[in-house]
Amino acid sequence: MAKIKGILYLNVLTSIDKDVAQELGKFKGESLHLNGLRSIDKEVVQELVKIKGSLSLDGVISIDKDVAQELANFKGDTLFLMHLNAVPDDALGYLKSNPNILLPEKYRN
Repeated sequence: MAKIKGILYLNVLTSIDKDVAQELGKFKGESLHLNGLRSIDKEVVQELVKIKGSLSLDGVISIDKDVAQELANFKGDTLFLMHLNAVPDDALGYLKSNPNILLPEKYRN
């Protein structure tokens, strides 16, 4: 993964575990798309936030506070979460604290 420099689409993945996320966290390319994921857990997110480029998780529709807290640690270019439709208020605060996280319009205010 670390040697890929462009855009990598892995939208066929519908779930990943911590070990897979650890490898994906080494991605050094421009953009990684994991839009097939519908949900993610804290351990997976802890690895994915290490990505330096953009990360698209547009398939994820809901998250909890613990996952949001970890997503707030994202230091890459842009983290896309454009299809979230169930975000508790305490989780939303974490997501909004990181200007690199792009949320659906209804959560941007």
